[in-house]
Amino acid sequence: MTHISLQCSRGSDLMQPVAQRHGGWNWGAVGLIALLLAGCYTPLPPGRSLPPGASPVAPTVVTVTRKARFAPATFSDLPGWVDDDLSGLAQALQRQCASNAAAAAQRQNAASAAPQPTQASPSPSGLQVTCRLAATLPQEPAALRTWLEAQFMPWAIEAIDAGDGTGPSGISSSMSTPAPAQTGFEGLITGYYEPLLRGSRLRNPPFLTPIRTRPDDLLVLDLGSVYPETRNLRLRGRIVTPTNGVPRVVPYGDRTELGTQVPVNALAWVDDPVDAFFLEIQGSGRIRFEDGSILRIGYADQNGHPYRPIGRE
Repeated sequence: MTHISLQCSRGSDLMQPVAQRHGGWNWGAVGLIALLLAGCYTPLPPGRSLPPGASPVAPTVVTVTRKARFAPATFSDLPGWVDDDLSGLAQALQRQCASNAAAAAQRQNAASAAPQPTQASPSPSGLQVTCRLAATLPQEPAALRTWLEAQFMPWAIEAIDAGDGTGPSGISSSMSTPAPAQTGFEGLITGYYEPLLRGSRLRNPPFLTPIRTRPDDLLVLDLGSVYPETRNLRLRGRIVTPTNGVPRVVPYGDRTELGTQVPVNALAWVDDPVDAFFLEIQGSGRIRFEDGSILRIGYADQNGHPYRPIGRE
């Protein structure tokens, strides 16, 4: 079970609503590529070519992660690209950039409130560069398609099957040489969204499900310096004092116990326990109160018990 705390807007979160708010794109085609902005570039590998009028915009180095790799591709590799309806892209991008600019201004105002050491200006993020380019974004569909092909480059996501000899992390579990990794386009891509719940600051029907804060007695145990094998474990516990009077640390309560914990320290109360459950899975969300105000909340901690995804059920 996760616990929730108040949370400010984060820059990384601002990327997501572009896809969430706009349903006009064929995300079956566009959603399977990673678009990188213009920057350092090396020639495309043999057999690949850019569309007429397009400029090279991304390195050709294949990036490998734990279970996938990203290989440079071309827009002609995308099924349905030429038939995709790009209407609404300009409006979605403009909304995203306006939100990003507002968040950046808030961060700048907060930073200027206290003296800061002199340091070099950070490099602009990919979204910031995109927003600068958006000023030249055309409205006409054909011109917009050409603009996208000139400013971005698709990357193919290939699933990696590590084969025998590797553990779940893709790292060899013994000193022997693992079997060669196999790649393919069958894989799992997960997504994130920020749920909007109906709630109340006080407990009253139908708002009877609490969004709990982090318990005061929840301990985080860091034993990695003494027991290296526990370095990557999520150790949570609490102190109990048995009848012999010697305090000891025990595992924190499971979900059932947390659900009956009193007194209830709640940020808010919502009207649907299922919605509250998925809010905990997502890790953040918003609660709209009856007066129309909205509270944004985010992940604070968890009880240390193994997570069992509902999707596996």
